[in-house]
Amino acid sequence: MGSIPSFAIRKTLGFAALSLIAVMLAVVGVSTAIAEERCLRIALPELHTNEQTAATYRAVMKDAGLCVHTISVPQIRAFDAISKGEADGILAAREDFPAIVGVPVVPGNVVLMTLPAMLIVPEGPITGMDDLTGEVLGLPLGAVWPQKLMARYPDLMTIPQAVETMHSMLLEGRIKTMLIDAYSLANLAGGVPNGYKAIPVDQLLIRSWLRAEFADLVPQFDEGTKSYLSQAGY
Repeated sequence: MGSIPSFAIRKTLGFAALSLIAVMLAVVGVSTAIAEERCLRIALPELHTNEQTAATYRAVMKDAGLCVHTISVPQIRAFDAISKGEADGILAAREDFPAIVGVPVVPGNVVLMTLPAMLIVPEGPITGMDDLTGEVLGLPLGAVWPQKLMARYPDLMTIPQAVETMHSMLLEGRIKTMLIDAYSLANLAGGVPNGYKAIPVDQLLIRSWLRAEFADLVPQFDEGTKSYLSQAGY
């Protein structure tokens, strides 16, 4: 049997190599398409979200190069969704967000707003935290910033339910004062009760957050967040 000419061998090997490259490129192309089609699930605050604002958010994120599905839920459910992997990010949360959700997350670099932290006390001589002398101070369970702020104060009571519960306990006299952020005070607790006053004691930074596995998308996320704030008039 005669030997196979060398040019035929080279031709066969060349064809095989080209076929392998084609297969590899096809696999890479499919993987890239899948990655590009992946949409981030971003939780938006239910109280301030309607279909128009959600559509605006999705549009600015698309312009920034991100596909986004929006989820309009109460904040506590948004935190739970992040913890369980049912959401990939959140539009707005405080700096203690990582400690609350208990999973690796990364912040956006855009500060959405600064939110006053408020000390709610009875009308009278108290003008700040240094004037507290044994009054039972209510804190929302899970919030880290009040714990840090009042780390040396002995008479703390963490309230294991919603902000509304803490507000009710204040009116019932079960706690004498409470710490709450201005957003929760206005939107969840019904404002400052009669006979009480609100004293600003700190400023809380509010940012957007992503689960840590999406950290490489923060630049596009920031770009979309800036555009959203601009269109929302902030």
